[in-house]
Order: sequence, then structure tokens, then C-alpha cells
Amino acid sequence: MIFFIQRWIISTLILTLSSHWLIFIKYAGDKVGMADSTGKLTTLGFLITTVFFLSSLLFALLKTAADKYNEKAKTRGGFILQRLLESINFVTKKKMQRFLKYVDDNFSNLDIHPFGEITKPREQINSLLENIQVTLSQIFGLDRDKISVSVLYQSPESDEWEVLDSININNELDIDELINNPNTTLRQVIDRKSNSIFLPDKRVAHTRKQYVYAPLDEQFENIGSIFCSDISVGSDKKRMNAIISISTYGKQLCLETDKDAIHKIQNIIIPTFESRLRLELALFYIKEILNPQCLNCPVGGFPEECA
Repeated sequence: MIFFIQRWIISTLILTLSSHWLIFIKYAGDKVGMADSTGKLTTLGFLITTVFFLSSLLFALLKTAADKYNEKAKTRGGFILQRLLESINFVTKKKMQRFLKYVDDNFSNLDIHPFGEITKPREQINSLLENIQVTLSQIFGLDRDKISVSVLYQSPESDEWEVLDSININNELDIDELINNPNTTLRQVIDRKSNSIFLPDKRVAHTRKQYVYAPLDEQFENIGSIFCSDISVGSDKKRMNAIISISTYGKQLCLETDKDAIHKIQNIIIPTFESRLRLELALFYIKEILNPQCLNCPVGGFPEECA
């Protein structure tokens, strides 16, 4: 298909050769032994002409299929772009609504430090995870209940990993198994084997010791895809490690051999959400880890000494 799209000049020449061939036979066929003096095709001329026209017909059919494929790809690309824009706008709009509600509720008595009231990173992260699930469901035709999304994090001064939020992970491996098994995709991201790992086929990944089957996988013949990516925030000394994990069941996001789809998933679709997740993780880090006393502060998110 790519041949016809990228080499359109060659395609055009081949498709116009049919008419040129007939002219060639008419005026030079007898000289090359493909026609007699009256212009009637010889046996050789008939065979070559038949092969030539059948080949041209096949080429024309392939070119038509390529054009349809290209048009479909453009349409799908537009659909994906539309879904990503809608996802970004949805989360931004929801955040703005919360800000405006705070202004409406406190118009006559705004707190000096409203940070703690208007900044709700846990709520935003939950909205983002739901948005990821919905977007992947619509783009790839998956049932939402067959997509699990979760964010795990590790505080700078702790060795323990915790689940910050999750959607549909009731049948996943528990956190200790995910963290301690060197063959899980999550563990390999933690060990910095790669900042981002996308494995289109869980069965292939399992064979390569890059994925460990979860209980739910068995119900779907181990068919699915797995994605894990490092979305940590903070400096080296005060780094809060965080990883997003996305798993599908019963259907892959794409084939193992579909390099174009793999590129789009890894470099366009998921990163659209990762940047927003990092922002909310940074707010979560500031509010609940660096300044946990802010959670119960009576002045809108900061203790008196911060005023």
C-alpha cells in the first residue's frame, strides 16, 4: 500500500501504459514479431498482450485499494486527533469548573491561601484515568471493562510502592507481586530497563519474560496488550517515583508487527495524557507529601506559618 502512495509517478506511468502498448503493437508489432502485416496479433503477441493487460488490471485494482486505505487512514487519523483534543478539553474544563465554583462559593470571603481548596490532584488523576480508559475504548473498539489503568507511586523517603489510583485492577496481580517479580513489565520500568515499555502482545511478552500473566488474562486466553511508563516528578534528591500501567484483556491495541500503530500509541496517544498526569502528580507531591500538614489546614490549604 505504501508503494502506491509514495511512488505516485511510477503508479501513474504504469496505469497509462495500456494505451501506449496498443499504439506500439499497431505501428511496430510486425517488426518485433508480435503482429503480422495486417496488424493481427501473433501467438507470441497475444500471450504478451494478455499478460500485460492482466498485470495492468491487477495493478489498477491494487492502486484503488491503496487509495481507499489511504483515505481510511486519514479519516481514522482525524478521529484519533479529535478524541485526543476532546480528552484534553474535558479534563481542563472539569478543573476550570472547580476553580469557578470555589470563586462562586467564596466570593465575599476568599481565603488568603485557596491552594488546598481548589487543588484536588487525586480527583484530577482519577478523571484522567477514566479519560484514558474511555479514549482507548473509543479509538481501538475495546470494552471499557476490559481496560485497566493505574498509577503507582513511591515517596522519596520510602521503599514502599503504593497505588495512588486505579480503574479495573481487581483481577490484577497484587502490588507486591508486581514490584518484586523481575519479569513484570512494571518492574522492568522501575529497574530503568526502559522509561516506557509497550508490548502489543502479552503472549509474546510473556515468552520474552517481559510480562507476568494476571488472573484475568486466563479468562481471555492471555490475549491483550500492556503498557508501562515512568511519569515520576521531582528532583533527584526529592524524586517521587511514579508509573502508569495500562492493560487490555481479550483484544490487543495493535499487532506486534504494526510499527506505525506502535509508534502512534507510544509517542502520540499515551503521551497526551502523561503530561497532564505529571502536572497533577506534581500537585499531589507538593500537597500531600512535601506539605502533608496542608491537608487539615483550616485556612484553605496552608498552615499559619506558611501565611
